[in-house]
Amino acid sequence: MVSEEINIKQEQLKGRNGTQIGAQTNIGNMTIIEGPSIEEITRVFTNLFLDNFPRLQKIAKETAEERIAELKEEILSALASSETKDLSPFMAVDVQYMLYEAQKNYARFATPDLLKKLSVLVLKRIQINDEEIAFKATVDKAISIVGMLSSAQLDYLSLLFITSKVKFNNIFTLEDLKAHFEYLDLVFGCAQRSNWQHLNMLGCLQLDLPDICKINAKNYNLNISDVQKICPKNISNLSGDYSVSPLGALIGIIHAEQKTSFKFNPKIWIHN
Repeated sequence: MVSEEINIKQEQLKGRNGTQIGAQTNIGNMTIIEGPSIEEITRVFTNLFLDNFPRLQKIAKETAEERIAELKEEILSALASSETKDLSPFMAVDVQYMLYEAQKNYARFATPDLLKKLSVLVLKRIQINDEEIAFKATVDKAISIVGMLSSAQLDYLSLLFITSKVKFNNIFTLEDLKAHFEYLDLVFGCAQRSNWQHLNMLGCLQLDLPDICKINAKNYNLNISDVQKICPKNISNLSGDYSVSPLGALIGIIHAEQKTSFKFNPKIWIHN
């Protein structure tokens, strides 16, 4: 499918200084923070972590709280630069579960790359709060596992997604495809097919029989033998028994958008 452009509108976020939290509700072992106003987001974010995360020794506690503050600021920054206007989903129970999952994973696996990915995923989750359950569940699952993936695994998902699922509208000749392949091979050069067992265990792959050269020859109306000659080994090796699942596609999209200028609409590949 041809990818769709996503236009981002810059807009200043208002109402970060919250007022008194209205109430707390205990569901199982987790405390849900409730409040009547979207201006309480910052306090909701902080209280979710402090009320639910296991008590740690002083040094570990300080490190965890510093990381949560970083994640909070990154999410607020993402909200400020997006066209998101309705922030009321932050008060929903399922969104707070998702938010706490993001906090736990960043407290454990903090890296600059993970910080960006989690903020993007949280933003998407807020924006799609009224969508069907499959899309929301896919975003929630991505938030829970993205910190468990290495750079090689992330590159693999992005490369497999782009070369097997996406048709670009600016490729017309074999030379265009060759340049496209060489760019992908350079950007996602860490991709390793040997990581498929871990990715499959986490639900990022699904059984399929993708032939990358055949797919691209068909997409761009080219001779398959010509495509095979210009296809880098790192890309041709993607052919095999697995393709990306909806979860793998979403994570591959988030990672690819961080490393390239590509923009994709994940709803094309994730639906009920």
